[in-house]
Amino acid sequence: GVATGAADLLMRTTDGGITWATVTCSGLSSDIVKALAVFSSNRFLIGSNADGMFQTWDDGATWTTLTFPGQVGTGAINGFSFPNHLIGYMAHTPGSGQGYIYRTINGGASWKKCVDTPVNAGFTDIVAVNENLAYACGAISSTYGVILKVQA
Repeated sequence: GVATGAADLLMRTTDGGITWATVTCSGLSSDIVKALAVFSSNRFLIGSNADGMFQTWDDGATWTTLTFPGQVGTGAINGFSFPNHLIGYMAHTPGSGQGYIYRTINGGASWKKCVDTPVNAGFTDIVAVNENLAYACGAISSTYGVILKVQA
């Protein structure tokens, strides 16, 4: 298992959660890890509160920086959901507050907006039901929150 914590903390267990070890997240500096996708015992994808997206294929020994359209450096990647190792969704809130949903079909190597989003105060998480259906939830704007059905 893999879990995130405060600042740039990423923890991993190989014994069902009895013991945990820190995984180094190079490149994050003081970013806060807000999103995590675990593909295998060695491959993780993380997103941060500063629009950072990083991927490791070797249990955190090395990290690759990934980019996406709309990345502004002041936004937050608030959630990933992958129904399989290639297709996935991302909930993103840029610095302006209006949230967007992105989709990848190549394991996170590239992303594109997959739906026009209604007025919102940012998306806080996303859950993929399958390759073509996901649900995102958003922060309260005025007196309304948002739940969005995303169909690819």
